[in-house]
Amino acid sequence: VFIRPVYVWQQGNQENFWGFTVVDVSLNRMLEHMDLTRLGLVGIRYQLCWTDSTTGKEVEISSNGTLAGDRVSAIRGIDGDTWTLYMQPINGWGNTWIIVMLTWIGLTITGLLAFARAHILQIRHQGEIDE
Repeated sequence: VFIRPVYVWQQGNQENFWGFTVVDVSLNRMLEHMDLTRLGLVGIRYQLCWTDSTTGKEVEISSNGTLAGDRVSAIRGIDGDTWTLYMQPINGWGNTWIIVMLTWIGLTITGLLAFARAHILQIRHQGEIDE
């Protein structure tokens, strides 16, 4: 339920209080409209939480599994309440073996370039001595 004040403009650009509007939002319809299940289809685990503005306690509203470790969050304030969507890849942020292999390849290439540079400098140095 959202309660908002309504103001009307009078002549002379005066703002006068008219009353309140009350909007009743169905949580189920809101979640259906958000279509969070699509996140799971693309490999994202999520958790939607609402923070009670009176107690400050975070309440889980919807999720597709338990989030562990590093996660990202999107925080939005709606009418004094805070909604947080936590997300993380189902298979983790990166494949450890791929990271290790790319690191090894990078170090190998760096080592070969350093060796080639040292060899070129040695050949140049020998050329200067022979002259």
